[in-house]
Amino acid sequence: MKKVFALLVLFIAMACQNQQQELEEQKSEVLEVHDRTMEKRGKLIQTKSELDSYMTVAEDSASNLYSAINGLQMADEAMMNWMRNFESPDEKGGTDAEKIEYLKEEKKKIKEIEEQTQKALEKAEKVASNYAQRAGEAEEQ
Repeated sequence: MKKVFALLVLFIAMACQNQQQELEEQKSEVLEVHDRTMEKRGKLIQTKSELDSYMTVAEDSASNLYSAINGLQMADEAMMNWMRNFESPDEKGGTDAEKIEYLKEEKKKIKEIEEQTQKALEKAEKVASNYAQRAGEAEEQ
């Protein structure tokens, strides 16, 4: 009976340790994606500013600019909303299993925001490049 009890205690201790390790891994992964996305925020703001500067010369095709600017604004807003709503699992409470599940859901959300940000930046940079090229051609004439 003592052996069974000792094995049970050992099994429970190992399970708790595994959950704690997974919890830490999930936290780390969520923060990594957050940090990567936040690094892009400066470029996002800079690109938006550049696109805004083309609004005065782009009356005929402003829809591209509006679309690109809107994409940047939506990506930035999604990030800000995620950060406002994110709760540290340590402060949130609950079991380790609940915290792990919460972090998995948050990781999905922040990865979607990272993808949204990347796509918005790519589109905006392409539009900005087109307008920069047009502006350069106009100056040559």
